[in-house]
Amino acid sequence: MTVETFEGTELIVAEQINAVEIFTGGKVDPILEDITRKAKSFTPDLSTATSRKQIASMAYEVARSKTFLDKLGKELVADWKEKVKTVDETRKHIRDYLDNLKDEVRKPLTEWEEEQKRIEEEKIRAREEAERQERERKEAELRAREEELAKKEAELKRLEEERRQKEEAERLAKEQAEREARLQKEAEERARKETEEKAEREKEEIRRREYEAKMAAEKAEKERQEAIERAEREKQEAIEAERRRAAEEAERKEKERKQRELEEQERREAERLAAERKAADHQHRAEINRQALEDLKRNGIPEDMAKYVIKMIAKGVISNVTINY
Repeated sequence: MTVETFEGTELIVAEQINAVEIFTGGKVDPILEDITRKAKSFTPDLSTATSRKQIASMAYEVARSKTFLDKLGKELVADWKEKVKTVDETRKHIRDYLDNLKDEVRKPLTEWEEEQKRIEEEKIRAREEAERQERERKEAELRAREEELAKKEAELKRLEEERRQKEEAERLAKEQAEREARLQKEAEERARKETEEKAEREKEEIRRREYEAKMAAEKAEKERQEAIERAEREKQEAIEAERRRAAEEAERKEKERKQRELEEQERREAERLAAERKAADHQHRAEINRQALEDLKRNGIPEDMAKYVIKMIAKGVISNVTINY
C-alpha cells in the first residue's frame, strides 16, 4: 500500500505512520492523543495578531491531519474490502474526534471573533444613535433659530408699520395745517384786495359826485363804511363759525376709523371752500345790489322804491329784466 507523504505538518510525521497498525491494530488513539498534545502545546493570547494567526494555523493543521489520516483509511479500504466496516468506523471516529478537536482548539479565536463582531456592531449602533441624536439636536436648533428669526422679522415689521403710520399722521396733520393757513391767507388777501378795490371805486365815485352833493357823498361814505364793517364782521363770523365747525367735525371724525382720515379731511376741505365761495358770492351779490341801488337813486328813484325794485328783479318776478351777478 502506498502512503502519500504529508509534507509541512507539525502534528503528524508521515514517515512514522503505519496505516495498518493505526486502523487495524488499535494505534489510532495514541496518534490522536499526540496530535492533541501538540495542538494544545501553546497558550493562546487573543490580544495579539501573531497569537491569533497561530491559533488559526494550528486549527488548519488539525484539519490537515484529519484529511491525511482519513485518506490513509480510504486507501486501506481499497486494499481490504473485508475490513471496510472497521475502517469506516475508525475513519468516522477520527473525523469526529479531530473535528471536535479543531473546534475546541479554535474556540477561543472563534469566541474572540464573535465578541469583536458584537463589539463592532455595538460601536456602529452607538455611532448611529449618536449621529441621530446630533442630527435631531441640530434640527431642533435650526427650528429654534428660524422661529426666533421669524419673531424678530414680525417685530421689525410691526415697528416699521407703527413708524410709517405715525409719520403719515404727522404729514397729514402738517398738510392740513398748511392748507388751512394758506386758505386763511388767501381769504384775507382776497378780502384786502376787494376792500382796496372797493375803496378805490368808491373814492372815484365820491370824486365824481363832489360837485353834485356834498351831503350825499358823506351819507354814501357812511353807508360804505357800515357796509365794509358789516361785511368784514360777517366774513369773520363765517370764517370763525366754519373754523369751529371744521374743528368739531375733525375731532369727531378722529374718534372714528383712522383709515378714513384722508377722505374725511378732503370732504371737510371741500365744505369749507364751498362755504367760503358762498360767503364770497353773498358779498358779491350785495355789492352788485348796492351799485344798482346807487344807480337808481342817482337817477331820481327814492331809496325805498329802489330797494323794492331790486328785490323784485332778483326774485325774477319782473319780465325781461335780470341782474348779472
